[in-house]
Amino acid sequence: MEGSLFEWVLLVVLGVSSVLIKGMLLKRLFGRRKTLRRLPRSVLIINTYAPIGSDLLSSLQNRYALKELKESVKTDYQEEYQKFVRAVDENEPPVEKTRKEAYERLCRFIESKNQLFPDLVILCSEAAKLATNQPFLLYQAEIHHSREEFSESVLIKALGHYSTCEQRNGK
Repeated sequence: MEGSLFEWVLLVVLGVSSVLIKGMLLKRLFGRRKTLRRLPRSVLIINTYAPIGSDLLSSLQNRYALKELKESVKTDYQEEYQKFVRAVDENEPPVEKTRKEAYERLCRFIESKNQLFPDLVILCSEAAKLATNQPFLLYQAEIHHSREEFSESVLIKALGHYSTCEQRNGK
């Protein structure tokens, strides 16, 4: 009788301890709070599903201490780039202008106006297709693609992605 009682108590203790250990491991793996090593200065959101409310954007911007969080619309950097392209076309004769000179001039412009371009682009669409007539947007931006509509969870995943990326400044 005593041997069977001892075995029964031992089985109960082992069962309870295995459940507790499993729970602690699962909490350690999935319950960790992600700490961000660095935050992007500017985040551009391209959402093909539906427009994003300005109140959601401002609350997320304040909650995650982002300097700029905006949806894809015509912005200052697009206008600045268009002025830049017109200035290059007006001041440089087409015969003497080579692709390398145009590229170098564009790189100098982007480096001088660095704060105008986004650090992180969040693309919310079914397909990862960036058909843009302003490819300069992607010069130094890290891109995060999501197949769901923009929400706080998408932003958290994108910030985690940006935080772990190697910073190369577009090179």
